[in-house]
Amino acid sequence: MHDHNKSYSLLYLVIIIWGTNWPLTKIALSYFPPFSLAMLRMLIASILLFIYLLLTQQFSFPSKKNIPILLTISVFQLTGFI
Repeated sequence: MHDHNKSYSLLYLVIIIWGTNWPLTKIALSYFPPFSLAMLRMLIASILLFIYLLLTQQFSFPSKKNIPILLTISVFQLTGFI
C-alpha cells in the first residue's frame, strides 16, 4: 500500500507542476522574449539534470568515437528550430 501512496503523491506533484506551467509561462513572457525564456528554461533544466546525475553518480563523459555523432546531432537539432 505504501507504493501506491508514493505513486499517487508523485502523480499529484506532476499534475501541479504541469498545471502551473501555462500560467507561469504566460507571466514570464511579459518579462522575457520567447527565445530568451526558452534558453533560460533549458539552462535551468540542464543544471538540475547535471546535479542529479552527479549526486546519483550516473554522470559519464561520452567516448571519443561518439563525439562527432553528438556534435552532428547538436548542429542539426539547433538549426532545425531556426
